[in-house]
Amino acid sequence: IFDVEKDIRAGEPLSQAMAKHPKVFSDFYINVVKAGEATGKLHEVLKYLADHAEREYNLNHKIRGAFTYPAFIFGLFIIVAVLMMIYVVPQLSSMLEEIGGELPFATKVLIFTSGFLKKWIWLVVLVVIGLAIALMRFIKTEKGGYILDVIKLKTPVFKSLFQKMYLARFAENLKTLLIGGIPILKALDITATVVGNRIYEKIIKEAQEKVKVGGSISSAFANYPKEITPMVSQMIGVGEKAAQLDNILERIAIFYK
Repeated sequence: IFDVEKDIRAGEPLSQAMAKHPKVFSDFYINVVKAGEATGKLHEVLKYLADHAEREYNLNHKIRGAFTYPAFIFGLFIIVAVLMMIYVVPQLSSMLEEIGGELPFATKVLIFTSGFLKKWIWLVVLVVIGLAIALMRFIKTEKGGYILDVIKLKTPVFKSLFQKMYLARFAENLKTLLIGGIPILKALDITATVVGNRIYEKIIKEAQEKVKVGGSISSAFANYPKEITPMVSQMIGVGEKAAQLDNILERIAIFYK
């Protein structure tokens, strides 16, 4: 903040001063501020951005809350299962050996797994940690990130939640850019980069290309009914025809939040 203030006092525009700190201010914020400077409505634009940041925070908070409980339950289940395999199953195994008789195949597998975990638990922990690190690094690659984005939209339990999140983010970001005075093509380009999913980024980019040649966003979205619900495509179509796209986008964002 002090660096930005120093640059402004030196005569630089706010957007230019912000652009020197890309880790703090994204292209989204910089372009909206730049549009506000060009139209002489910087104070209004900054208010829009403040409201946008608050809504984005609330959305992310809801998403984290939705995933925290399932993640906790899953982690607890894994811990209990491992403890049972190490401490409970060996006792049952001893009892079964005393009784005698041929054990079912599934029981033999369970006893073998229990013995392996009890003897090599440290190795299992190291392997799990190694796989987790390798997976995190793979996800950071373009291919790994794309696969993760596909999985998010294919997982039965969570795909609906992710879809709502990305549609809300798309509508909120595009609305804020349009209100800030960003031209529709530039607004779509910026929205695609900040939507947070490569599948939706590709869809928005296709919509941008269609708008370039005189088409509409709604007609491009209609080709992806699984990712973009028909309701959203239809509402955007209404907004485009009535020249009220920003208002329609606000309604979509509110609905999916």
